[in-house]
Amino acid sequence: MFTLLRFGKLLEAGIALYKSKQYSRATQLTDEALAIDSRDFTANFWRARMAIAEKKNDLAKQHITICKEINNKLEKPLIEPLEILMKRYKINEYISDREFEKCDNEIDEKLEHYQHYREFNISDILKLLKYGVIWVILSVLLLYLNISSSREMLEFIFGSSFLVCLVAYYLRKPILPLNLWKQCTYILITCKELMKRKSFIILIASLFLAIKIMLYTAIHFGHYTKQLVPYSGIIIVMIAPIYEEVLYRGILYRFFKRYNRLLAYIVVSLLFFFMHEDANTIHFIASIILIWVYDKYKTLIAPIIIHSFCNLLLINYK
Repeated sequence: MFTLLRFGKLLEAGIALYKSKQYSRATQLTDEALAIDSRDFTANFWRARMAIAEKKNDLAKQHITICKEINNKLEKPLIEPLEILMKRYKINEYISDREFEKCDNEIDEKLEHYQHYREFNISDILKLLKYGVIWVILSVLLLYLNISSSREMLEFIFGSSFLVCLVAYYLRKPILPLNLWKQCTYILITCKELMKRKSFIILIASLFLAIKIMLYTAIHFGHYTKQLVPYSGIIIVMIAPIYEEVLYRGILYRFFKRYNRLLAYIVVSLLFFFMHEDANTIHFIASIILIWVYDKYKTLIAPIIIHSFCNLLLINYK
């Protein structure tokens, strides 16, 4: 894991130096990253770009060849623009700094698209259904265990394992998945950016007020009672929000949205409603809100934060 983090850190530093036109130091760091993983598409792609910027066409061609061997699906959208630049340099055609920068920015946009875009089809849904059946079977078996503490421990272990598998599947879905270091920094940067947005802070404050009013009313009429749930709190606040947002908003919503956005809102919210043992109207409304949050902020991290925050407020009530 530490090797993967070092690889990502070196590559990110090399890319930052390339963008500030410090090509010599950029190539040095990127070569160090390639020494860790010489078959990484993104590292070879960036190394080719650096070689082109330094007008080292032969070296660029070597890395482009490796990129084609690793992933030929990206030959037309990402590699062809680099080859065009190489040909222009080869015939000594003049390329202004402004033109080169424009071409570079266009390549950056395409690269970012392939690193973040996820498309889920029916085969993905069938895989999830298969895993869901296994989940249900194991959950039913857990109910027949005599010692409740052991059951809770197994639920925690099994739930955590399933979460890791689901998140890994989601993160590896793009054509060019981000490396581990980039994933970590992306999450941190996105969280910071969300917390700087007034609309997001107002949304959290509004939900806090609404939940407090709902709890006060429900307790007053005897619908909710306060209770301590120290152990399951980890599942409720940390594991469940990530698992449910990746599954319902990240995968199922994206799948159904291809056909109709309104249909996706309704179907996913109904699934979210029926998959909760203590389901009520609030679960359906909550799902609608979380999908809206996902659409508004264009990142799954936003509904995960909202979901976790709401669960934290409700953790001691049933």
